Amino acid sequence: MSDLKHLGADIRSDWKFDNKGDIIVVKDIKNLGQAILNRLKADLNTYNMFYVNYGSNLQEHFGEFNHETIHEYIRIEIEDACKRDPRIQNIECIVNKINSETIECHLKISVFNSNTILEYNLVLNNDSSIYLKENTLGE
Repeated sequence: MSDLKHLGADIRSDWKFDNKGDIIVVKDIKNLGQAILNRLKADLNTYNMFYVNYGSNLQEHFGEFNHETIHEYIRIEIEDACKRDPRIQNIECIVNKINSETIECHLKISVFNSNTILEYNLVLNNDSSIYLKENTLGE
């Protein structure tokens, strides 16, 4: 996976510090995972002053997980929002587990300038929480 060193670095979203007092930075695969989460959690166009079309409309669908039509809207919204990240060439969102409280999706991501397919497991809960399962973030 040495061809993934171009995915960048950013401050960790929880703004934690290491034992030396330096702010923790996430890099490469973890940075892309964090960027996906940040984009999906932000309401679409909230940051238009800085980033055009940043965010998603996922928040509109929380509380409606038990409708099949909503599952397709959520899949499309995840794919569309992620495709707006310039590092992502293509994404496929596969909805795996659904109940009235939780939707789990498997993401297959093709990154520009890489032959590697990254895979993440995304979980959306009806309480508006969104997270990636830790075992899919890489090291």
